[in-house]
Amino acid sequence: MNRHTSTATLAILLITIPWTSCGSAGSSAYGSSIAWICTDSIHWSPATTHPRLHPGDTFQVLLKITPSTHMNAVFLKLHEFGTPVYEVINGPTPINALMSCGTIQPNTTNIYLWTIRVLPNTRWINGTAPLEAFTQFSKTDTDASIVSFDVLYAFIEPTLTKATTRTTNQTTQPAPASACKPQIGFLCLWLILLLFVTRHHHHRL
Repeated sequence: MNRHTSTATLAILLITIPWTSCGSAGSSAYGSSIAWICTDSIHWSPATTHPRLHPGDTFQVLLKITPSTHMNAVFLKLHEFGTPVYEVINGPTPINALMSCGTIQPNTTNIYLWTIRVLPNTRWINGTAPLEAFTQFSKTDTDASIVSFDVLYAFIEPTLTKATTRTTNQTTQPAPASACKPQIGFLCLWLILLLFVTRHHHHRL
């Protein structure tokens, strides 16, 4: 992510997102962690959200971390369980990778933004796929508190394949040859009848 673009984007989000609303955000003795999700590039919803997604779909996760006292270090991670479903397209850390946020002053908020995609080839279909936000506030090496919650609890639906689309189109198109058969049969019957009438007329003459 370009540094200037990232700064501008976060500045806009600071203005447009209603920070006072939070869903399954968490707090501890040493700080708080709040998340928002955007699945349509326009509307942001507080965690936890329950969208229906398809392989290849993208969404954004914004995490706001605020320590309430002096911390030696703060760590964060976006975590998924079991079969891989998500991948980071743009953001500070990959899925399941622990990142150190360094030293954050008390009551100072740090904001982190990810653009994430459902893996196009994920094998996890027709099932739910939670994505967890993990934050650890470490006051000392032996004194820490953890905030953990699901930012997303999506249901992954299958994507309509090109092969399925072609098969559907083929079965719904009319068959021109079979449609013409009744007309051809009627024409032949009419010619036979005309020939019979003509011969019968000449015979009487």
